[in-house]
Parts: sequence; C-alpha cells; structure tokens
Amino acid sequence: MLLETTTLIHADQMQRLDQLFGAALLDDDICHRLVSQRDPALLADYGLSSDLKVRLSNIQATSLVELAQGLLRSFSY
Repeated sequence: MLLETTTLIHADQMQRLDQLFGAALLDDDICHRLVSQRDPALLADYGLSSDLKVRLSNIQATSLVELAQGLLRSFSY
C-alpha cells in the first residue's frame, strides 16, 4: 500500500490505476475518455474504488500528466 499522510491506496487499486494510465498512454480513445470525460464506464471497467472515482472526477486536467499530478496531490493533504 502507498501511504500519503493518513490516506492509503490498497495495492490492488494501485495496480488498477497503473493499468488504466498505461492503457491511456497507448490508446488515444482511452486517454480522451479518461482525461476529457472521466467516463464512468471506463472507470468501472478498471474496477476503481468509489474513492478513486470521486478523486478523479474532482481534478481539473487537460492532459494525462495533469490528471496524474492532480491525483497525487489529492493524496497529500
């Protein structure tokens, strides 16, 4: 598990995020669905937790890099 202050990400959720972001790097459609739409079906396909879905939906980003940075910031409060 990744520990950032008092927030934990379970290893399985971290693996799912890795898979999702990896797929987004390789596939423009997945990248668009993740960054521009935060497509609920896409997030569900990767089995992300409700917490991660909320965190992702609250980040303002126009690129995959910005989304990843925003997600990291959401865990360091």
